[in-house]
Amino acid sequence: MDERLRQSFDHIQAGEDLKRRTSAYLVQQAFYRQRVRSLRRWALAAACALLLTVGSLGGWLFFTPVSTISVDINPSLELNINRFDRVVSVDGFNEAGQALAQNLELRFVNYTEALERLLADVQVRSYLDQGEGLSLLVVCDDQERSGQMLAQVEGCTSGQQNVHCHAGGSENAAEAHAAGLSCGKYRAYLQLRELDPTVAPEDVEGLSMREIRQWIQEAADQEEAPAETPEPSCDNKETSSEEVDSSSEAPESSCESKAEAGSHNGGSAQHGQGHGQHGGGGKHQGKKHG
Repeated sequence: MDERLRQSFDHIQAGEDLKRRTSAYLVQQAFYRQRVRSLRRWALAAACALLLTVGSLGGWLFFTPVSTISVDINPSLELNINRFDRVVSVDGFNEAGQALAQNLELRFVNYTEALERLLADVQVRSYLDQGEGLSLLVVCDDQERSGQMLAQVEGCTSGQQNVHCHAGGSENAAEAHAAGLSCGKYRAYLQLRELDPTVAPEDVEGLSMREIRQWIQEAADQEEAPAETPEPSCDNKETSSEEVDSSSEAPESSCESKAEAGSHNGGSAQHGQGHGQHGGGGKHQGKKHG
């Protein structure tokens, strides 16, 4: 059977035109398949690049802080917050702050949750119970966002004693960190330096916020204290009874009256001198006549 089929096909001969068209078709199909494979590879590479770009951009947006909350009581630390209100990093500025940052799970949670964990910490509660002041400073250059965050921070600390909430820009952040201070403690240092220019950052580095505020209050009280009463002038000098008894004239009561008396006495002296000269002249004339 196979032999008969082979012999039958041997009698079929393709024309030259059919061969050319068949060859062209096969070449076209091969080119098409190669192009499809190239397009698929390009699309896959583009998709991978897009995913990497989106992933990198998303990672950059997530891990880039846009605001900070400085937490200062005796532990001094800063919560760095991204645009999604998540804490992406925590920086401690003294040993107590570093220990607190390590002991508490504060990263990748909403900053309000992070503040609640801080306020519930045993060490922080102990400081507050001892009367230490807690300073919370929102550092953000976007005024609208800063106002919203400050309202949230005040809501988290409502009902707490000795808690002070503030907001400000980041213009002094680099100076604060270069001095080894958090933004909140550096803000208090600047207030103190206005009253006492001799204060240096290292003078407040180891102090609690309550101690810094007490220093500020003492410096302000000294600046507002009245000047020492000056020595009484001759206007206010009182003549003793001995002077009154030893002088027949009434005591002079003011510098002005003394000045007047001095000018009057000077005039009398000049007048007396005139009389003396005049008398001398008389004597001189008498001698001449004799």
